[in-house]
Amino acid sequence: MNAKISTQEALSAPTKLEYGTSFNKALCTRLERHFSDAASDAEGQGKRALVIGLFGEWGCGKTLHLRHIQQHFQNRLDTSNHDSELTLPVFFNAWRYEAEEHLIIPLLKTTEHQLRQWYDAQTTPAKKALKWVGDGIAKLGDSAVAIGCGIKGKFTVPVFGELEIDPSTMVKEDRDRQSRRAKAKKSYTDDLESLYYNFETEMRHLTGRENGKQKLNFLFLIDDLDRCLPESAVKMLESIKLFLDVEGCAFVLALDDEVVERGIAHRYRDYGPTHNNRAMESIAHSLSPKRYREFDGGHDHMQANPITGHEYLEKIVQLPVRVPAPSEQQVEAYLKKHFHSLFGDLDQRVEPDHKRDEAMPGRDRVEAQRADESKTRGLLRKLVENAVPAVPRKLNRVGELFGLCLEVADENNWRMTERKEQLTLLRLVILQLLAPDLYRFGRHYPVFLSQMEAWCSEHGKPMNLTLLDNDIRSRIATHESAVKARPEDFEAAGKLYNLRRYYRPLFELVRSAQQQRSRFDPFNLVDVENPCDHDLIRYFSLESKGESRPFAGVGVPSTLSMKAAPATGEFLHATHAPDDRLPTAPSDPEGFFNQLFSGDEIAWRNAIEQEAERLNGHVLDNSSFQSLLDRVRRAPQVVNVRWLEQLDAYLSADQLVALYRESKLLQRLNDAIQGAQPS
Repeated sequence: MNAKISTQEALSAPTKLEYGTSFNKALCTRLERHFSDAASDAEGQGKRALVIGLFGEWGCGKTLHLRHIQQHFQNRLDTSNHDSELTLPVFFNAWRYEAEEHLIIPLLKTTEHQLRQWYDAQTTPAKKALKWVGDGIAKLGDSAVAIGCGIKGKFTVPVFGELEIDPSTMVKEDRDRQSRRAKAKKSYTDDLESLYYNFETEMRHLTGRENGKQKLNFLFLIDDLDRCLPESAVKMLESIKLFLDVEGCAFVLALDDEVVERGIAHRYRDYGPTHNNRAMESIAHSLSPKRYREFDGGHDHMQANPITGHEYLEKIVQLPVRVPAPSEQQVEAYLKKHFHSLFGDLDQRVEPDHKRDEAMPGRDRVEAQRADESKTRGLLRKLVENAVPAVPRKLNRVGELFGLCLEVADENNWRMTERKEQLTLLRLVILQLLAPDLYRFGRHYPVFLSQMEAWCSEHGKPMNLTLLDNDIRSRIATHESAVKARPEDFEAAGKLYNLRRYYRPLFELVRSAQQQRSRFDPFNLVDVENPCDHDLIRYFSLESKGESRPFAGVGVPSTLSMKAAPATGEFLHATHAPDDRLPTAPSDPEGFFNQLFSGDEIAWRNAIEQEAERLNGHVLDNSSFQSLLDRVRRAPQVVNVRWLEQLDAYLSADQLVALYRESKLLQRLNDAIQGAQPS
């Protein structure tokens, strides 16, 4: 156990918040009033400790609020003239000592160390005036040992039931402390026993409440209690009520109340309503099912638990407060300040009048570039504000990872200067951090963002998941019937494959992400006016495209000259250079062809993206191409120019000619053009 935490270390974290300042001031004022107010508590039992619960989910800034409170009271302590009331703020990270048997012991040792450190830093005259504090420092160290030695076996705790504690061998006390007590009439063990049973009185002496001396208050700021195991967290709460519920003490517990409530429910799980003996009930049912059902029907299965997590915290925490969520304006200011190079406004550089020459070369171009970059930063910032929950830790993680990914891409010679590139990367970064299952799915279905955009275009925003769910189910049923009626219907089979393999899982992952406590909605990443880049594969590796292969179908006439295009496609032989690429087959031929023949352009792109690494630099082998050609013969209407644009990079010239011939694409295009011309 190491309780040595320096004051400088404790105060090294940022203490100035960009938001919540008024909230922190109110908490500090309430704590000051508690220490100065001599009124009795509501139950008329004399002044007790104040326990404030600072509730909020992980990462919402609870630690920063604790640091602000700590800094406020530390400043008051450092500037005190020592003839008035003193308040020592004690910052304690419970998770750091989670392995300890009882967190109350490292808490007291930490308090002893911080009080001793402050006392040792005082001048000699001040130490003389504060001798009573110096005498009390040793008592704190003894208290930790006394409590550890005393809380063993079992004893009943009012309200909280039975608290079972079986501590391991306590830490050995310092030799000098034992030698000092060796001269006393009582043994060291007797002294500890007395201290244990009179702990509250000793604490009142230390805080000055018992003897009327100057008052020394203890403000315990306990962080990360919700990260500890349920048993450790509950023991800490019970220890606060048992040992430190005395005048002159106050606690601020920063925790996620939902997590702690679940831990408390786990702590008292054995006291809840259960069916006592399922084996005996099974026998009773087998002997007389009718009589058992009558008995079971009259049995109350909804007995109340002896105490809920909320009720438990209610008995510990007098003042529950929730960390306030920042406004959109505060989030915007936070992003601009902490990630200025990514989301901040460009500096407004006002040039002197003599430089404002309209003929200045490149001036308009530079201003246009700056205006475009400023707009891009605004869109990036708006994307974060709309999609990322307003939690400082989440905002920090998104900003840090986005900046790192841009640096990695830059090292790979890919400077993301295009707005679409930056927006696409930021979307993937947000998904990686807030919906990792959906992000991993996207690596196997690299057009998933395009599909989400298509859903939003079709159904609108905000997305109604019930309607989308019903639509997907209806389409699955329709195509199942079509395939059952006509097994040779490749288009229906391809659409059914996509619905089952991609659309349905994508929908479930989006719905699962929306159901998280963070309230993250992946559809907030969709902006149909600023669509994502369709080529997502390179974003996962952060490598540029490099030199792309020229369009293989250079011989395909444009629609402007299609009138004179021959129907056979033989002209293609003259435009294609000899092809020496090696043949290869798709890794998943069934999935590859099903997507190509689904009639869905997003599915076409997905089929190519999934096989891009395997097909890159190759052409389809004869077996794969014959399977493709066989499907084209039976469903020639699937083939069109955009379909070929997806596939042509992986076809030889002869294969491309064969596809034109079997699909009669040029003839269909000529017929379409002839029919479109005025008579």
